[in-house]
Amino acid sequence: MKFNYLFIICFLSLIVFSACDEETIEVSDALGYEYFPMDEGHTIFYKVDTTFYDEFNDTVFTRSWEVKEEILLLDEDPEGNTRARILKSVRPYNSELEFSAPEINFATRSSNTLDIQDNNLRFIRLTFPILDGINWDGNVYINQLDDDYEDLYRDWNYTYSNVNDPVSIGSLNFNEAIHIAQVADDPANILSYRFAEEKYAKGIGLIYRKLDNLILKTGNTAAYEGIEWPERANNGYSTTWEIIDYQTVDSVED
Repeated sequence: MKFNYLFIICFLSLIVFSACDEETIEVSDALGYEYFPMDEGHTIFYKVDTTFYDEFNDTVFTRSWEVKEEILLLDEDPEGNTRARILKSVRPYNSELEFSAPEINFATRSSNTLDIQDNNLRFIRLTFPILDGINWDGNVYINQLDDDYEDLYRDWNYTYSNVNDPVSIGSLNFNEAIHIAQVADDPANILSYRFAEEKYAKGIGLIYRKLDNLILKTGNTAAYEGIEWPERANNGYSTTWEIIDYQTVDSVED
């Protein structure tokens, strides 16, 4: 009889723990945590194209890179939030060269936000739960009085749309994704234009990023009437990130 009682207690314990695990998964999925997996070893490869507008040399040129981002060393911050180190390495696109020594960035997920610290700038990339129409100030931690960042990052308004819709990036198809509009200046503005957006896929993370920071430096604006962005620019840059491959923890283990 003692054996039977012990067996029943163990069996009930397994049921309770299993139910707790399932509940945790359901809550995580409902909030949208899976749009940025915090799994050690999770790796994404991007093609990054940046077009530069060089006023001094009166040229426009594009550089392409392959960027690798790998999540390592999960721990908790002092507040008990999940934190990960992101190792970002770079090499020329379509190159056989080794990736550069990694730059270390950080991702911190609280119950309602995902913060990314990238190149010493802190962004609120996602808020939870992820729902259509939700908006937030994703640049609230960036010093808007800093001359280096004021013009680029002021007055952004992150907004979710197309939540859980399918999307394709290049040859890769994703069943569930989200779109985040971040800033879009009036293209009728003659002297500057900013545009930024991101897309994330469930179970993968960031799959697409677009950032335009375009400037026209001239004393004769009339000469540019009728010319649209980006052709109007003679200063600034336009950058596009597109996922080209990824390795989830499950695929690595398989």
